[in-house]
Order: sequence, then structure tokens, then C-alpha cells
Amino acid sequence: MQNGLGSDWPQRVDPNDAAFIAGSSPKASEFIGYFPEWYQTATDRRILLLCRVSGREQERSGNFDNYEIPLQNEMSRRGVRVIATLSEATSGWVTKDAHRPMLKAAVAIAIASQTPILAFSTDRFIRSRAYKNTAQDILPTLKEYQMLRERTQNVTLLTWLHPDLDSRRVRGEEIKLGHDVKGNVGGRPTKVSDEVDKEVRRQKKAQAIEFRCEEGLSLGKIAKQLGIPKSTIQRWVNEIPRSYRAEID
Repeated sequence: MQNGLGSDWPQRVDPNDAAFIAGSSPKASEFIGYFPEWYQTATDRRILLLCRVSGREQERSGNFDNYEIPLQNEMSRRGVRVIATLSEATSGWVTKDAHRPMLKAAVAIAIASQTPILAFSTDRFIRSRAYKNTAQDILPTLKEYQMLRERTQNVTLLTWLHPDLDSRRVRGEEIKLGHDVKGNVGGRPTKVSDEVDKEVRRQKKAQAIEFRCEEGLSLGKIAKQLGIPKSTIQRWVNEIPRSYRAEID
């Protein structure tokens, strides 16, 4: 399938196969679920997608599409309704909500709509604070996983790849995705903003969602406070699940 992730579940992991398991306890699967297992038992097949890249350079290179396009296609093919897709350009090891506003927004939507959050792999949710380019195989500690569960308020977190998949295999899958997506769609189209650059706009979108969801501000007040047209705020709010909008309208 074009821009897809395969017709089967090629990333299944044998719990006893040390070649595929990254490091020692705690395993990521103790905190993060595996999408195929959720899919097999779920009766309400709705999902929220979270796509994270490490920084603005990856954002400019169109790396969001490497995750978003294949996951959207696979969800559609399997009859799973994507209620929202949130993207963030930040490091996976940061611990403050201010540095991961889209994760915070995703959690608010997931709680309100009672849907899980799906990412491509464990490292899209969390990295060890000791992670660096020369030490990419260092895994999060128990405390770091516990902090992730606390900040996501125990909503169900899922990954497309097995959460315990070795980091080298994960990187291999990411490279394949990048080649596939850019080879088929010619890379991410440039989006022109008349008001703010992409990063500032992304931050303002997160603020707008927070103002609407958590403070209940009107669209007009949000638009005035952020300096964004009311029509743009309305479009962003429309991405919030309808059931949640009903609660705050």
C-alpha cells in the first residue's frame, strides 16, 4: 500500500527474543500499549494521533508527514476514526508542559473523548533525559516512565511499532517511512502563513486550544488575545472532538 505501514503487523515482538527487546526493566510495554492488541479487542475504534519531531529543522524537512500520512492511511484502511491529529516539534525528554503544549492538548482531548493516543513508536512519547546523538540507545528510567504516566493522566497510550522494539529497529523503520512518503508524495508541501512562522503558529494553536478547553474563553477573546483571525481560531477549535466541544460551548 502506498504511504502505508504494511498489510500485516510486521513489527510484532516475541517477549523472549532478546534481539528485539531494548534494554532491561522497566519495559516500555509496562506503560504503553501496542496498537494491534488494542485493535483486536476495541469496540469503539477511535484514536487520536500524536506526531513528534525533535526540532524545527526536522519540521522544515517535512518529517511530520513521515508519521502522519502512513498512520492516517492505516487507520482509514482499518476503519479506525482519527478524531484529531496533533503535531509537535520538541525534544522527547522535556518534562515541562510548557515545552510540550500539544501533548498536553492531546491529553485533554483524549480524556474528554475517552480515546487513546497513538504515536508511531515509544520515542515519540518519551526519551531518556540522558539521550544524545552519541548515546541513542539509552532507555528512560522507571521514574521517567512514571512521570510520563502522570503528565498524561493515565490516558491510554499506544504505539504502532511494538513499544519494546529495539531503538535500532525503530530507526530503520523511520528511515523506510521517510523514503516511502517523500518518494510517493514529493515531500511535505510548504504552508505559507501571512502572520507568523510555523513554530510560533504551532505554539499559538496550542494556546488557543488550551484557552478554549481549559478556560472556556470565547473565540473572539482568544483571537484578540493571540492576534489571530477569529476564522483561524474557529478552524482550530473544529479539530477538537465534537463531544468535547459540546461540553465547553
